[in-house]
Amino acid sequence: RPSFLRSSPHCNDEKKRKMHFSIPDTSEVEDESGRFTTYNIYTNGAFHCSVRYSQLLQFSEDIKKEFGTEGLTPFPRKKLKFLKLTPMEMSERREMLEKYIQSVSQVPQVARSALFTSFFLSAQQEAAQQEAEAVEIDIYLAHGNKQSLYVMSTDQTEDVLEAFCRKIKLQDDFVYYFALFLMRVHEDGSEEMIRKVQDFESPYISLKELSEDYRIVLRKWYWDPAYDDDLWTDSVALNLMFVQAVHDVEAGWIRATKQEQRQLSGLKAKKSKKEYMQLVRTLKHYNYVEILPCIADFPVEGIKATVSLGPSELCLEVATKSGEIKEFNFLVTRIRCWKVVSCGDRLELSFDYLFSKEKLKWVKINGSQGIFISVCLQGLVDELLMKRDNKKFKRPRERQRPERSLEFRKRTVLSTTSNVLPPDEKQEESTVSEAKASAQPVDEEDGSVQDHERERRKSGEPAEKPDSKTSNGSVEASGVAAAPASSQDQPAVQASGRTSLSHARNEEKLTDKAKMQAKRLSTKVSDTLTRSKNAHLPTDIELDKMKESKVFSDIGDEDL
Repeated sequence: RPSFLRSSPHCNDEKKRKMHFSIPDTSEVEDESGRFTTYNIYTNGAFHCSVRYSQLLQFSEDIKKEFGTEGLTPFPRKKLKFLKLTPMEMSERREMLEKYIQSVSQVPQVARSALFTSFFLSAQQEAAQQEAEAVEIDIYLAHGNKQSLYVMSTDQTEDVLEAFCRKIKLQDDFVYYFALFLMRVHEDGSEEMIRKVQDFESPYISLKELSEDYRIVLRKWYWDPAYDDDLWTDSVALNLMFVQAVHDVEAGWIRATKQEQRQLSGLKAKKSKKEYMQLVRTLKHYNYVEILPCIADFPVEGIKATVSLGPSELCLEVATKSGEIKEFNFLVTRIRCWKVVSCGDRLELSFDYLFSKEKLKWVKINGSQGIFISVCLQGLVDELLMKRDNKKFKRPRERQRPERSLEFRKRTVLSTTSNVLPPDEKQEESTVSEAKASAQPVDEEDGSVQDHERERRKSGEPAEKPDSKTSNGSVEASGVAAAPASSQDQPAVQASGRTSLSHARNEEKLTDKAKMQAKRLSTKVSDTLTRSKNAHLPTDIELDKMKESKVFSDIGDEDL
């Protein structure tokens, strides 16, 4: 996917942006219904999914029915049938859809809803052409130790987090004190925090699209050290805090003198975790996250700086000409808003800061982790609002569990375009793409689907027998994996596509590969699908693995 970035201002109020959304480009895609245009949605700097206009239209209608339209940008209207969009019209529609999704994500009750999560989780699954199957994923702790976990390939982030916490026997009350993060480990051993894994994505799918130097890491997701007191009584939570503190001290995120380092080393050797934590909590930058070196324009333009974020503040450390390290602290409560924009191959985060009663000034930070800084700032704001409203961390039984809503099809991406036109080309009435050579009429919703095909679907007539070859030269099986209503129900296991296998009894239409795939899924996934739907008990496979694995409280002690 092409690289991108987008501007994303935040405001410190109730309508705060929860995540970074952008639609920088579109793609021409082909499936069994014909060619059509999809809009490529990126979140927090990474490609997430491709969706059709008709899918976004249905999404907007569902939001309108459930939440109304207050505070939302108007959704772009349909065009007349059989009229293709010009490049200028396509670019305008893309921009309007981007603004609409950004406005939706700014409404907290919408962004936290099962409807929102379900749409983007299903869209990611469709874009990745990922079938629902039992897979193994590695979850790392802060100090590099990992645990393998059996999940469904399409499980969302919260499902994976809860399953991992059940495996290590962490109390339910403490599950959401932690979160999953995407981290990159460079060849020299340095670590780069990329972003927090969002609730509406599948960690397995997101990780599968990346290279081997990326990993999913479990870390605390709170800033105020006072929340440590809630975790003291749980041995597993204490161990998680301990291994993270050891990592942060060794990485230099927590600042300790040589004498303090010797004291910490002695406590670590004795495995005195509580005493270690009591001492480390008194050190500078405890519960801070440090960012890779960057360039700032404060106090002077173009100065090298180290950024770290901690309880209620962003800290900027710069070296003066004399070699002295000077520290500047920016309180989150004084940051009016912030934004992230692209600057070549780097990201620029800038925030509007209230230096005095009548003095607001933008401070710019240019580096590779602008998105992660923004995510951390939003986490700090969320925590301040939670404390102000006297709320507590949610528990697994309190969250809404989304259901999949999209109709899945196998797709072939033909081309991708940013739809950003030079000024002299915006007045030209050219076609959207080379798809005009196709003999199929264009549907105004998403640039595809013949009218007679749509009428056939409405009337319930059987589909015409497809050509023996598709764009990739093979007959494509279709279907979706769906979870049963209860453990007694027969799971409706399907391969990736449009038609349920329960309706595809004419097996001569399926290739041998599709038959084997369906059979394997039906026998391998039924128990795991039931677990994924009800999400409260580990599978037999997981139980066996848990019995064979080490006791979690011992993990880390041996490695450390």
